Amino acid sequence: MTLRTVRVGIVLVAVSLVACGRPEPPTAHRLRAAVAAYTLAKPDPTEQQVDALFAQLDADVAALRAEAASNPDGEAGTRAQALQAERLELWQVYVKAKVERLRGTAERALRDLGKQVGQGVEEAGRRVQESMEKRPD
Repeated sequence: MTLRTVRVGIVLVAVSLVACGRPEPPTAHRLRAAVAAYTLAKPDPTEQQVDALFAQLDADVAALRAEAASNPDGEAGTRAQALQAERLELWQVYVKAKVERLRGTAERALRDLGKQVGQGVEEAGRRVQESMEKRPD
């Protein structure tokens, strides 16, 4: 037995163990969890990760539609419609969460700007007062 054969055998065993392990949850479940976490303003997932899950869900819907086109008597068309409806619902929740995050960011920026303007006015007032006190009569 060569080293190459042993390596190939190890890879095959590893792949079979992974394949027998827990299956990955469907995209819709992962997306639902990601949108829920995003809504709670958790750092993970990022917008890019959520967008990638939406793209994967779109691919799943497209695959179901293709299956329905090739087998009109099957249930793939119904599953595609249900998945598309769930996607729309999740998209609405996600967009609302994005708007809320943007609103929060805008509020913080305006609050910080207000603080800076207020501090600038206070500093200008102090300077005027100091110049009035140093002024010879």
